[in-house]
This record gives sequence, structure tokens and C-alpha cells, in this order.
Amino acid sequence: MPPRQSPSAAQVILCVAAVGILALAAHFFGLTLCPLKRLTGIPCPSCGTTRACLLLLNGHPRAAFVMQPFALIAIPLLLLVALVPRARTLAATLWKHPSIKILAFLLLLADWLYVFHHGN
Repeated sequence: MPPRQSPSAAQVILCVAAVGILALAAHFFGLTLCPLKRLTGIPCPSCGTTRACLLLLNGHPRAAFVMQPFALIAIPLLLLVALVPRARTLAATLWKHPSIKILAFLLLLADWLYVFHHGN
């Protein structure tokens, strides 16, 4: 099996753009994309991300952060890791440490509780 190659910057940008267009279309038509929320009514940890991004793009950073704080921090970091090879190497090295995985889990759990509490 040949070694797996990392996606190019153009591929990452195209994927992000495609997801963004789908999310905007769903928002425009009033559809809920989250399967968990559609089936159970319980928001997932990332519920509110599309609306937060729209708020941010419309010049409302505080409202966007209140809507979905974790996503507005995680998205730029994920893009950085996807687009910058040195950041990807650093992230892979850090991810090997169990304490980083525990911290990521706790941050995700805290965000989920926040989203659930605020009804996003």
C-alpha cells in the first residue's frame, strides 16, 4: 500500500468551501443539518457552528462567540493544521500525549454542556 499523502491546500479550501455552501443552503431553507438534533432534539457539541460563522461574517464576533465558543476557536486551528505542514507536525506530536487528549475531551464536553444549556 503506498504511503498516504496529505491533502493540498487547494483540496482543503475546496472541501471547506463545499461544506460552507451546503451549510448556508441548509440555513437558508431552515433545515437542521445535525442528525442528533433532528432525531432527539438534543444539540450535538457543534450545534450552532453555522449560525456562529454567519454572525462572525456579518460583523458580530461577540454574538458568534456566545453562540458557539469552541467552534470559533477550533475552526481556525484546524485550518492552520490542515494548511501549514509545521503546524500539522506539531499537532501530531502533541496529540501523542494522553494529557492533550484528556484536555481536548474536557473542552469538547464543556462546550457541549454550554451549547445544551443555551439551547443552540
